[in-house]
Amino acid sequence: MPLLLIDLDDSLIDRNASFAAWARAFCAEKGREPDVDWLIATDRRGYAERGELFELVRERFGLADSVEELKEAYRAAHPAYVEPPPADALRLLRGLRVVSEIEGVRKPDAAIFRLAAERCGSTLDGAWMAGDNPDADLRGAHALGLRTIWFRLGRTWTEPDFVPTVEVDSLEEALTHLAQLP
Repeated sequence: MPLLLIDLDDSLIDRNASFAAWARAFCAEKGREPDVDWLIATDRRGYAERGELFELVRERFGLADSVEELKEAYRAAHPAYVEPPPADALRLLRGLRVVSEIEGVRKPDAAIFRLAAERCGSTLDGAWMAGDNPDADLRGAHALGLRTIWFRLGRTWTEPDFVPTVEVDSLEEALTHLAQLP
């Protein structure tokens, strides 16, 4: 079976929903319920750098906690708000290894794809990359010659430079497609 790399946020899990749930709880705890929408917008779908995000939160909410303390509290609390992938997807994922970007390199940098393949004891020959973000998840993979799966999430593909190999609406659909490959 070829290597399959899957983006975590909004591909394997609904990161935006989990962040919104955490933001509601955090704002309620701080007595800042009206700031929920501001916090969600400031997060920029997870693309805001965590230090910058929590510096803005610290300033807006008038908190004495340090940015590091706020980041650590978020890291500790946020997982409780994450819904796991659906049972069918988990069944299809059994036996697969998922590598995260813990190495100080981020997509679309080609190095993250090479490192992921190395960590999985594989190569990028015939590999697939699945994700929801055309730029961060798929552009770098496409440039390396990987086949790509795009999670539409109700959107239409608009990138003029390349098209994904496969477009899907769910993780189950992506994994079912891959399971049917020779």
